[in-house]
Amino acid sequence: MPQLKHRQNDRIQNRYEVRRLLGSGAFGAVYGCRDLEIDVPVAVKELHVLDEEGGERDAALVQFRAEATHLSKLRHPHIVSGHYEPHAGAWRICPLCGLDFAPQTRCPDHNAALIPIGSRHYLVMEYVSGLDLLQLGAQNGGAISAQTALPYAMQIASALGYIHARGLVHRDIKPENIRLRADADEAVLLDFGIATLGTVEAENGESNRYGTRVQRHTTGGGTVGYAPEAALERQNPDARSDIHAFGMTFFHLLTGKDPTLPGDLRAMRTHTPRDFAPEIPAALDQLLVDCTHIEAARRPQNGAELLKRLENLNAIPTKNEAVAPPPGEFPQKMKAPPLYFRSGEGARTLAGLLELLDKYPAEAAQKLFSGEIETWLRAQNETELARSAGENSVRYRGRPRQGLEAFAQAAGAELPSLDIGAQSLDFGSLNPTAQKTLDLHLQNRGRGHLFGLVRASHPAISSFGEWDGNKIKIPVTFDANRLSPGKYSGEITLDSSAGERIVPFSARVSGPSWAAPFLTVLIYGVLAMLAGAVLRTAPFSQSANPGFGWLDASSSLTFKQSTSFGLTLGAVLFVWTTLESIARRSCALWLSMGFFGTMAIIAAAIFATDLIVAGDAQMRSILPHTFNDSREFAAGAWMLGGATLGAVLGTLRRTRDLFSARIVAIALGWVAVFGLFYFTIAGLSAAL
Repeated sequence: MPQLKHRQNDRIQNRYEVRRLLGSGAFGAVYGCRDLEIDVPVAVKELHVLDEEGGERDAALVQFRAEATHLSKLRHPHIVSGHYEPHAGAWRICPLCGLDFAPQTRCPDHNAALIPIGSRHYLVMEYVSGLDLLQLGAQNGGAISAQTALPYAMQIASALGYIHARGLVHRDIKPENIRLRADADEAVLLDFGIATLGTVEAENGESNRYGTRVQRHTTGGGTVGYAPEAALERQNPDARSDIHAFGMTFFHLLTGKDPTLPGDLRAMRTHTPRDFAPEIPAALDQLLVDCTHIEAARRPQNGAELLKRLENLNAIPTKNEAVAPPPGEFPQKMKAPPLYFRSGEGARTLAGLLELLDKYPAEAAQKLFSGEIETWLRAQNETELARSAGENSVRYRGRPRQGLEAFAQAAGAELPSLDIGAQSLDFGSLNPTAQKTLDLHLQNRGRGHLFGLVRASHPAISSFGEWDGNKIKIPVTFDANRLSPGKYSGEITLDSSAGERIVPFSARVSGPSWAAPFLTVLIYGVLAMLAGAVLRTAPFSQSANPGFGWLDASSSLTFKQSTSFGLTLGAVLFVWTTLESIARRSCALWLSMGFFGTMAIIAAAIFATDLIVAGDAQMRSILPHTFNDSREFAAGAWMLGGATLGAVLGTLRRTRDLFSARIVAIALGWVAVFGLFYFTIAGLSAAL
């Protein structure tokens, strides 16, 4: 699917100067910009779907305007502010790179015809420059303390109370959608792209919104793991669905368990947060259990009730107070010795281990598959993560880099950054028997190791299934064999260690051509007819009787004339074989000319007299004697034979058309060949 893009330093509406790309998803791209009028940073989101009216762009625009409408009406200190700014103008967009090249007509980089558009749609938002809560947890070894999390939880609960009171449901609460203001250390709720009024169903959301990383597992019903499990509730969300996602979000942040991972989600469904982090106060533990209850009626019913319960957790110390649990209430973890690497560096914490995994991947993979990391994690009382290390060492045996990356992500590492060389693949127009292969270039521009699986939504697309490597070229083939004429489009899914990415593809299969069989017979017949004329006249070009009349071949030709005839035949065969080799893309056919062409030249030179006399005799019996015998066109027999032979060869090239309605085109090709022969003979004979 073509996408609109901006270059660095572009000016949007001559006011917002593009500094960098913050993120890009299925329907929108977010740019970090500078508002030149008031000199402040802003985030500008553009609907980047480039499609014809009535297509996917219209559906995306409805959703885009809905998000803009929600943000323009919401005014809360912990909700990102924004407003909608459509822009009318005249742009000429390359369908391949998405950039504007007005006033040109073709893209200077891709030579593609530019698509004119008259409007672009922007959502200008407050730029929140701090970390999101997922990044904050990763910086602290995968989890944050209760006293750190509680103020953020109360701020987000306040924001939920505000939107629930106005009949809105956010539908996608998760750590990535909660960002911190760097200057005020306050949590801000982002991304209202799939928010709805009440329980009205919305279109599917984007895969990457206001952020710099690919969002994980987001669908129109929320994010898998954070959203309620019941399909009916995901299809008809209400305020209690946001409460469930809130509970899973802070369960994740306090324990390091990621609900988007199936193993962690199973553990979270059967344990309370205190089972993984005993230092969590009992009252907070119970509140999170209530928030994530499978029955919506057992949860806090809206954001206001949630905020009230959080405010009543008086036993929780403030963020700046030290935590001093009563003696015996919490078990003390055993201090394990560091896990040392050959460089002398040692991992003392989980965060330290993640850093060394990326710094020394080969050695880290050896430690993982030998069980050394699993043993160290058990000593650290990281039982679930130790089990994951053991499972990965078995599952990925023989694939050390894949196993190490899977373990690192289970431990909370950032995903690799997958850069795809092409936003979409266009196979162009193919005939029904053709195949075309395009290369998909993949590169990791972040940490870790890339590997994954390629899947396609249409059986005409073929590619090897699994791929592995941080820089790789994947050939993708579209096979038009047995496909009906028409347009074909779909998606190529890259299910990788960097998350799921979609690459749209398109192709057009053309119908059988009636012109092709007609022109094939005609061109072969005409070329062979000309070859016959050359063969009959060339041997006598230096004789005493030059011209096109009947030539005296009753006696044997001279050596010079016989040699000339053989070489002329060789030249004709060389030209014909070269053209045929190019058409068939066969080097072997052309090389065969070296042997068979030589034999033909020798034979033609030896039997030149007999061949020419036989040709003349045949033509004399066919042509009507209505003009002076000495002026009749001597090359006619050779032209007739050549035209017939050429038409036969052309017909053989279109054998499949003999069994279809296109046999009429072949027949018309024969008529055209012999019609040209007749008019050529008649015209030349009359002129001589």
